[in-house]
Amino acid sequence: MLADALADQEVVNVGDTVTRFLGRTPTRAEMNAARRAAHGLAASGDAIAHRVYPPEIDGHGSARLVLVRPGAMVAGEPRPPRNPAIDRHFEPATMAQELARSVEVLAAAIDTIPSD
Repeated sequence: MLADALADQEVVNVGDTVTRFLGRTPTRAEMNAARRAAHGLAASGDAIAHRVYPPEIDGHGSARLVLVRPGAMVAGEPRPPRNPAIDRHFEPATMAQELARSVEVLAAAIDTIPSD
């Protein structure tokens, strides 16, 4: 859905795209899945993920996640720049370390289950 939206538009708001696609307000799980998909597109180089802080929230509320087609020109400038903090989380080495840590935690939790 996000890739299709990017094919039609140079910049897409992830939350708005999900809401339009579903025809209703997305659940928290659906928004989390959409954010993960957006970051996956960014990690693969198919999009650039950027957090936008709308002026109307004045420090209250949350940023909006937007995707931009690589090489897109917004307001005459290539925007937004790649965000190294986002990119770092989706590097293969970082993902492998986090997966290994999750497996260790899961194994420890399984070990604590009493065997009857």
